[in-house]
Amino acid sequence: MLGRTDIGSLEAGKCADFCAINLNRLDYAGALHDPVAAVVFCQPGAGGFTVAGGKFVVKEGQLVSIDEHKQVRSIIQAR
Repeated sequence: MLGRTDIGSLEAGKCADFCAINLNRLDYAGALHDPVAAVVFCQPGAGGFTVAGGKFVVKEGQLVSIDEHKQVRSIIQAR
């Protein structure tokens, strides 16, 4: 494959980049006959979970990798 042993499955010690989306929400109503199309064409407000490099970036729809309020304050102060 790619000559890498740290990818290909979700287990301790391996790289993990993935997202999980809860399709049982009103945002996806009527589109569940094709889950891929639902994710591509529906416009949900927030993602469920996103993991990059084995660490949560988004958890339960909330960005956890940075302090959003601190980022906003630094942008406002820079103006």
